Parts: sequence; C-alpha cells; structure tokens
Amino acid sequence: MRTSSGSWRRRRRGRVAPAAPDGLALAIDTAGEEAGIALAEAGRPLGQVSWRTQRNQSRELLPAIDWLLRHLGRDKREVAALAVCLGPGSYAGLRVGLSTAKALAFGLEVPIAGVGRLAAEALAPAEASGRRVIALQAAGRAELAWAGYKWEDERLVEVSPPRLSRLEGVLAFLGPGDLVTGEVDRLDTAAKAALSARGSRLLGLSAPRAVSVLRLGLERLAAGDADDAQTLVPLYLRAPAIGPPPPDPR
Repeated sequence: MRTSSGSWRRRRRGRVAPAAPDGLALAIDTAGEEAGIALAEAGRPLGQVSWRTQRNQSRELLPAIDWLLRHLGRDKREVAALAVCLGPGSYAGLRVGLSTAKALAFGLEVPIAGVGRLAAEALAPAEASGRRVIALQAAGRAELAWAGYKWEDERLVEVSPPRLSRLEGVLAFLGPGDLVTGEVDRLDTAAKAALSARGSRLLGLSAPRAVSVLRLGLERLAAGDADDAQTLVPLYLRAPAIGPPPPDPR
C-alpha cells in the first residue's frame, strides 16, 4: 500500500447545486489492478492511498477508506462530495467501487460525479505538456481501450471518445508529437515501436489515478454537473463475458 499525504448543498427533488468547494471530498478508483482513494478539502489534496488489489476490492476498499480518514484525523460523516472512476476496467472492480460510492452518496446525502479512467490518466500529461494525449488500456482479445484528449482553456477536453479497437485504430489517430499514456508497459515491443514510429512519446502514469479522478470530479461538481447516483453506471466498452450456459447438444 502506498500513501501520500469545496462544499455542496442539496436541492429539492434530489438535485444537487454546487457551492464553494470547501468541503471534504473523496475519490474512489477500483478500475484496474491498482486501486486507490484520495481525499481533498477546499481543492487542496490531503492524502491518497493506492494498492494492488489482487481482485479483492470488496474486502479492501472500505477498510482503506476508514484507514485514510483516521490517518488524517477525519470522519466519514465529514465527506461532502464524491468522485468515482467509471472505467473502462475490471468488471468486478468497477461494480465494487461504484456501489460503494453510490451507497456513500445516498447515506451521506452528498453529490457524486463519475469520471472516466482514460480521462483521469490523460490529465497530468496533457496539462504539463499542452500536447494531445492518447490514453490507452489493454482490453484483451488483441484490442485496446483508448481515447484522445487535449489541454485547452485550462481544462481537459476530449477529442476522441473512449472506444475499443486494435492497435491500427490508435495508429490511424496518432499524430507527430502526441503523447501516449496509460498501460503502455503492457504493450509488446512491436506495438511500442509502431507507436514511436508515428512520432509519439510513450509515458508511464505520473500521478495516482485517484488523485486525477478527484480533481476532475470536483471540476464537474463545481460546474453544477453532478450525476444522479441512482442511474450512474460503469463505462463498459464490452459486455461482460458471462451469460447462460450453452444448450445441451444431446
């Protein structure tokens, strides 16, 4: 486990109106093999925890939240806003993270904002470089989940929405000087060479994803763009590989 160390009011009919972002805010990210949570207050990061999940998020997440709150001398009842990573990513992990975030939003009666995993991964390099950034994730079946972003007017702007494709789809979108981030370490040598040959630069993740989820979620909430906790769902680019058993051939 690795650590580092705005308020809103509720409208009638369940709608949330933003006020000054000065309350305690919690972000939850269980989209990948490394999960994380982060806390901030008045836009100032207070601390974060990240850990390798071993696909056991249902037993790890709530204890991690409780530990970080205690470590910072805070109480769960102080949480005034929530941000949650919507994926794409692990089906089981996303269900655990989102259900926990929604339960907290309902129980504490606070606003919630969903944030895409790829946007969170693109935030730091886009802001630091001013270049176009492609964030990607290995999705199995020789496919990649990816999206394109740029930094414009002091905010992250999506220029290509999340999608699934083979490497060729990413290469067709890439331009000279673009940055590629996300799960670049899971690409094979040939894929890395093909991306570099287009004049792009491959970057590992430079910040814990939960911290970026928190920042983007707070930006949405401050703009009055809260989600409805009742209808908020994960971003699945592919349906889960589950279903009824095949018919008996006999």
